[in-house]
Amino acid sequence: MAQRVKISDVAKACGVSISCVSNILSGSKRYSFKAETVEKVREMAKKMNYTVNPLASSFRTQKNRIIVGVLGSADRHCDMELMVKLKTELYKHGYKLVVQIMTDMTDEQRVDFLSKIYRWGEGLIIVSTGIMPESPWYPALQKLLQSAPPAVNPSFEMPGTQVDYIRITYYEHWDRIGEFFRSHGCRRVLACGFANPEICSRTFAEEMKKAGMRGDTLIISNHSGVRSYDYYTPARKIVEFIKRAPDGLPHGIYCQSDETAYALTQELSAYGIRVPQDIVMLGGGDSDVRFRMSPGLPVFVHDTNTQVRCAVEDLLARISNGEVSAGTGRKIMDLEQSVKYPEVNETSDCELNYFRGI
Repeated sequence: MAQRVKISDVAKACGVSISCVSNILSGSKRYSFKAETVEKVREMAKKMNYTVNPLASSFRTQKNRIIVGVLGSADRHCDMELMVKLKTELYKHGYKLVVQIMTDMTDEQRVDFLSKIYRWGEGLIIVSTGIMPESPWYPALQKLLQSAPPAVNPSFEMPGTQVDYIRITYYEHWDRIGEFFRSHGCRRVLACGFANPEICSRTFAEEMKKAGMRGDTLIISNHSGVRSYDYYTPARKIVEFIKRAPDGLPHGIYCQSDETAYALTQELSAYGIRVPQDIVMLGGGDSDVRFRMSPGLPVFVHDTNTQVRCAVEDLLARISNGEVSAGTGRKIMDLEQSVKYPEVNETSDCELNYFRGI
């Protein structure tokens, strides 16, 4: 195998310094060279099949076309899917996304880990779970991000960090949930979720009342070592609760997690309760698991394509402007949620081929 031609080989063949070859081939405007020297170096590099080492170039220019993605936890499918979409969008612009997941770390370990990796790339993307303003380690994170490269959070504001953000109006359009269930003839609706009990129960009850319905809330607390991604345990408990409820079956159920809705649909089916014939189900739009349900699951969701596109555009704009510190902490946009119905073609068919063994 032929050895790779090095820049020193070109410099030796031309009788010039390595820095001279480097500046000419990179197109640097910092120094001026005689026209015959420039032509000689370029011709020799072409003749020797010399190509610029992109890794070495990135160390010199500090532009490695890498964006660091920080994910607080891998428990939620929606956060993982968001990272995949961000990776695809960044790739269109010639950037690579390197994702770092901080699962099962103490607060001190998270701060130490972030301090080591947050400047690897030209920019930083922070995705929700485990990195919330109410987290005990958030003050240390605020201090750390004051000297970070351009950064963006595509889901929520990070006060005091100067990180640009997209604000998703999670609790401001629940009237649309009321419209959905009312259009399906529901009079009593049950909301199930892991979110803030006080906000959810009060807001949901008020919005359902405005729509002429009663809105009950069932908060799923994470106790006894049950991890948040074990959706069948809460689903079974929800069914047990529904069976014991003095008012009987609710007419509709809103699950903030699609995985919970999927597991709950199966648990209800075991008792002969059909979705959507007997109970109307609405998901939270946080996973593509809704596409595995037949019929498809309607969801209350924001436009993730717009979310990803706007977050990437903002981040790359800050990088191209030559900023060396974090963003301005400005709000990029408000992103509303609405009910999305499954498309007609969001179903699948299959064919079975049987081969008998010998």
